[in-house]
Amino acid sequence: MIEKERVETELDLIENLVCKKMDITEVKPLSDKESELLVNLFFYNGDFNIKESEKPFIYKLMEKRIIGVFDYKVEEKGLLFLSGLIDSPGVAVMMCWYLQYKSKKLKIKKFGLKEICEVVIPNGFFTDSGLRKIWEEQKVNNIGIGSDNLLDYKTPGTSLFN
Repeated sequence: MIEKERVETELDLIENLVCKKMDITEVKPLSDKESELLVNLFFYNGDFNIKESEKPFIYKLMEKRIIGVFDYKVEEKGLLFLSGLIDSPGVAVMMCWYLQYKSKKLKIKKFGLKEICEVVIPNGFFTDSGLRKIWEEQKVNNIGIGSDNLLDYKTPGTSLFN
C-alpha cells in the first residue's frame, strides 16, 4: 500500500506504478463478441448520436473523466469499443490514465479506433489478473478512512502531462 505522503510529493507515481506496469502486463486476445464489436465499429460510417440516457455506464464514466481531467480526446467509436471491453469503473479509470500515458509518450492528442488498436492495445486487452494486481498495488494508505485510490489524485500523475 502506498503511503499518503508519497501521493502528495511524487509527481510520477501513476506513471511508474500503474501505466508502465500496464505496458508490460499480460494481454489476452479479444473474444468473439469483442472482435465482432470492433469489426462493426470499424465498418460503420454513420453518426451514432447516442442519447445521454442510452450511453453505457462505462462510456459515460470515461467520457466525463477524460473531459474533466485529461488533455487528450477519444473519438466516439474508440470510446464505444473501450466501454465494450471494460467491465468495471476501476479498470475504466486505469484506462483513462493509460491513454494519458500513451498520449504523452507517442504525442497523440486524439485516439480513434485505429490508434487504440494499433498503439494502445495492439496485441489484445489486459488480462483480469494483470489488471487486478495493478489495481491492488495503487491503493493508498489513507489513515482515517483505510485506503483509497492513487488514480483519484491528479498530483501523482503530473509527469504525464506536457
